[in-house]
Amino acid sequence: NDVVKDIAGTFLVDAGANIRDLNRSQGWELPTDGPKTLNGLIVELLETIPEPTECLKINGYPIEIVESDDNRIRSVRIGQRLHSETKTN
Repeated sequence: NDVVKDIAGTFLVDAGANIRDLNRSQGWELPTDGPKTLNGLIVELLETIPEPTECLKINGYPIEIVESDDNRIRSVRIGQRLHSETKTN
């Protein structure tokens, strides 16, 4: 399972998950015009592999890096959408 909802109402997501599949299964509106995976989207936006606890917003969704290594992001936590914006650190 690529998505696990936790008690706080946020979602623990496998960063290798396909963005279109996530949008379809969760009703999200993450951008689909670039990379196919969440890992690819975040790395493209940040232009680096982020460290755990690093945070960003994509289309108003707060995203926290949970686990990463030298080559890729492994998992992230995604919160409820706040408002529409592309990226802030």
